[in-house]
Amino acid sequence: RMSFAFVVLCQGIVSMLSILFANPILLFLNQKSIQAPLFRLAVLGAFLNSLLLIVIIIILYFDFKVLALMVTVVFFVSNSLGTWGTSYLLLPYLGYGYLFGAFMALVVAFYALDYKLKRLEYYTFALQPIAQHRDEEIV
Repeated sequence: RMSFAFVVLCQGIVSMLSILFANPILLFLNQKSIQAPLFRLAVLGAFLNSLLLIVIIIILYFDFKVLALMVTVVFFVSNSLGTWGTSYLLLPYLGYGYLFGAFMALVVAFYALDYKLKRLEYYTFALQPIAQHRDEEIV
């Protein structure tokens, strides 16, 4: 939890600075300042996406493969639907699909991981086989 909080703090500081100084960053990259709102949404979406990737790594560390697949499918579907839905809107709404997808998947991943970690002892010990018979012992 401390490592996750440290990553959130560091990534949050970089993202906040990028959002605050969006116009100078875009000028440095030879982009127009009209793209600043989209840049800010992309930075916020990337921040949520980086947190999502960390949670997926933690999920895979505990070998919850089905949960990792579920979270990735939630991100894919919500990102696809959000991007498709906002692609027909005006320019100020572009980027909200990515932000929505990352947020939805992060919420699902966080609560599902919390649920699994509260039952970690059950998954570790209760699902283990009690005894294993070998064919040569049975006569």
